[in-house]
Amino acid sequence: MATVSISTDLIEDKVLLHSLYALLAAYPFLGIPPALALVINIVQMFDKKASASDLMSVHLKWQRNSSLIALLLVVIGCNLSSAWLTVVFCVGGSIWFTYRILRGWLALQESETV
Repeated sequence: MATVSISTDLIEDKVLLHSLYALLAAYPFLGIPPALALVINIVQMFDKKASASDLMSVHLKWQRNSSLIALLLVVIGCNLSSAWLTVVFCVGGSIWFTYRILRGWLALQESETV
């Protein structure tokens, strides 16, 4: 009888990454879930187990960069004096952030790096 060994670390890594993508995807509803995802992401950055997994470290970096750039776009948009520029920055940042979440999440489903 053949036995199949599945690495539980890889499964746990994927569960964590799926959870973080789900928190990031909740950004239209509240700002708290993406902020929580960013905090967990930064904590995982310093975790030795996360650093050892190429797939996890690439996706964590992708999520971190996506979150920080989206935050930067919203902050810039909110500080502009013109209302139409504020709308352009905020809507553009939201569309771009949604694209980044979906692209990263789909790549994770296929166990690919982004």
